[in-house]
Amino acid sequence: LANRANLNIQEVATGEHWLAVDAMALKLVDALKTSDEFIEEQRAHFKLFNVYLHTKQPLRAKLLKPFMNLLQNHWSAGNALRNSANGL
Repeated sequence: LANRANLNIQEVATGEHWLAVDAMALKLVDALKTSDEFIEEQRAHFKLFNVYLHTKQPLRAKLLKPFMNLLQNHWSAGNALRNSANGL
């Protein structure tokens, strides 16, 4: 309670959870903002890095990809024909 001297502990220590606007009214939070807003505010205080991970596709996956695409296209076309024939 050192940081929240005006907090009515009897009112808020009920085991309930609070919606953001209610938490603000009860002085449980200082401000309401989105995570994007918070991150944008904090950017100036930290060094930011972009990290990318590129994984090498196994040879088997490279070889099977065209065949799998062909099967998928064939399967999708077959389903479309069946659905149109059944009036779906």
